[in-house]
Amino acid sequence: EFFSGLFPRLNRQGDPLWFRATYNPVFNSDGQLYKIVKFATDVPADVLRNQREQEAAVHAWDMAVQTRE
Repeated sequence: EFFSGLFPRLNRQGDPLWFRATYNPVFNSDGQLYKIVKFATDVPADVLRNQREQEAAVHAWDMAVQTRE
C-alpha cells in the first residue's frame, strides 16, 4: 500500500523545505517487497503558507459556528 503526505527536509544551509511525496512499494514475482519508489515534488513556501492560511480560516469558521450554538 502506498503512503503519501507532506514531508519536511532541511537544505544544506539548514533551512526547511517541504515535499509532497508518495512512497510506492514494488513487489517481485513472489510477492515479496523488492524496493520502494518515491515520487516527490517541492512545495514552495508560498504555496504551503497559503494552504495553512486556508486551513486556519476553516478552523476559525468552525470555531465561530460552534460558539454560536
